[in-house]
Amino acid sequence: MKKHQEGSAMIVVMCVMVVAVALSLVLLLSSSVLVTNAARANQKEQCRITAVSVSDVLTSEIRSFRYNGYPEPFPENRGSSLKAKLQSVLTTEWYAYDKNASDIQQILTRNKDYYTYTLEDTRLPGSTVLNLYWIDETGESLKELDFDDPATAAGWFQSVSLYMEVTNTVGKEASTVISVFHPVVNTRTVKDPVTEEETTEWTDWGWEYDGHEWERGDS
Repeated sequence: MKKHQEGSAMIVVMCVMVVAVALSLVLLLSSSVLVTNAARANQKEQCRITAVSVSDVLTSEIRSFRYNGYPEPFPENRGSSLKAKLQSVLTTEWYAYDKNASDIQQILTRNKDYYTYTLEDTRLPGSTVLNLYWIDETGESLKELDFDDPATAAGWFQSVSLYMEVTNTVGKEASTVISVFHPVVNTRTVKDPVTEEETTEWTDWGWEYDGHEWERGDS
């Protein structure tokens, strides 16, 4: 009888140990999931803050740019600065972006419609990439401006929308912010001293900030 009781007690003890081990494993798994989720949430927030911060800094910089005269391709000796690149919009240096372009159109505009820059030595978490492209809001497939008619050229030019896409990636998390700008042209009216005929002159221009197109995070 005593041996039977001892055997029953041993079974009970083993059952209790199995339940304890199972509960421990469940708690360990739950803790691991919580830690992983917390780490991912932290990375997501890091990505969002970095993308927004970089976008805000670049926006302030772009709004400070002023250009005398017309848009023009930047010469090689000027380098590839952001200011020089943004001056070449709507020239043979930088064509409008069209995601629905035909194969022939894509060949013609290859590497001249969508520019990607990896921001180096920023000391920011993860990696940050800047994409720049512009579209023609008129839908007329505008290729160039007729500067013999500055008033009309200014009107066409101001139909351009510049998109600045900033993406920050930390681990498996990423966040993207797209900001939109449009060019604003300053003109002046000049009167011919002999004929007294009035003409419009294009003086200078810059970029006006329209706001965030959208903000998103990817897993």
